[in-house]
Amino acid sequence: MRIKSIVFACLFLTLSGYSQQNPIADTWYNIERSLRTKDNLEATRKRLQQLKQEAIANKDYASVARAYCYTMLLQDQKKEDTFYFRNSAFIDSILLSPADIALKGMMHYLQGQRLWKFSQKYLKFNRGLYETKDLPVNYAAFTTGELDSLIKFHFEQAVAAAVDLQKTGKEPSVDKVIWLSSTPLSFIWKPSLVDIIYKEQISYNISDEESSFDRKRARPLLPVFFERFIF
Repeated sequence: MRIKSIVFACLFLTLSGYSQQNPIADTWYNIERSLRTKDNLEATRKRLQQLKQEAIANKDYASVARAYCYTMLLQDQKKEDTFYFRNSAFIDSILLSPADIALKGMMHYLQGQRLWKFSQKYLKFNRGLYETKDLPVNYAAFTTGELDSLIKFHFEQAVAAAVDLQKTGKEPSVDKVIWLSSTPLSFIWKPSLVDIIYKEQISYNISDEESSFDRKRARPLLPVFFERFIF
């Protein structure tokens, strides 16, 4: 346990070093603190809009994705829970657009996470309250099996995009993408975007196997509609 603590501490310092190389690291830190404390949310929203526009102009797609994601989390705090899929509707809009492969890959990743979180919500809440019949995809109307297929689909697409970026030498640096990881201290090496996505994908697959243990359920085929989301 002592050794593990030392490893985690060293890794934390290493990852912090990556962040400090980013000139706007303090800005992101302040935004994350605002989201945690729920203070100055309106000012934070405006700053995120500014950061997003700057990142788009600079073709810094990792920061574009980060600004979108943090805005979504901010909206989750400001609005009632049933706005869950409305707050993340931008993901499908980007996936259905001719966006850059890096941005699309990260949107696939975020959608996988978003649907995974929702798949756990229905155990405690009325799933019907989350329906969005006026949006292109009404995720709340999907069965457990369909959601499972979609989550795996989005993670697979995210991996494919990250591998393509790695092969073409266009993969973002770790300080640009470490925020995507839900467990950054689980890495004992300097992770790549591919590593981060694989880790999340494996975590989901393990949780899915555990939740479906001793349950017989057929996994339906992915709806043809979602072929449109393949980059």
